[in-house]
Amino acid sequence: TRIREPVSDFKAKMMELQPGEEMQMRGPFGWMFFHNDKDVLMISGGISITPFRSLLREVEKKGNRRATLHYVSSGGNYAYVNELDRFDRLPAFDIHYFGGRGQLTSAIEGYVKEHGNNSEYFISGTMDMIKAVKKRLKSLGIKGKNIRNEPMLFY
Repeated sequence: TRIREPVSDFKAKMMELQPGEEMQMRGPFGWMFFHNDKDVLMISGGISITPFRSLLREVEKKGNRRATLHYVSSGGNYAYVNELDRFDRLPAFDIHYFGGRGQLTSAIEGYVKEHGNNSEYFISGTMDMIKAVKKRLKSLGIKGKNIRNEPMLFY
């Protein structure tokens, strides 16, 4: 993990841990699982890529849908890039890295134009990012039932 100012309560507690010390966690919670066999666009900001790793593995294992990942990181630091690049070489995946929100917005609009409500849209990031992307998706005609999100709270 990276520690930035201001330090969240979660990271402050993590920094107090000593090597070998045990910790307890609960979760994850949310709606980030497949509800049908539709193709999926996954939209991730920064470390919020984490919830998508298991979903990508499921797509790889079951082979019943196409998955497209739009991964934006303003600092150009992409977590799990080696694993994601391995997925990107498979025929059911398209993974795109973006350095800014403008590029991401254009890519989302292009995907929606091609797939519309025949896809599911999963968003993981900050609450501000999720609100902005959901608002844009809905303005493009995507129904709320096709949009799922996982906020990265307190991180």
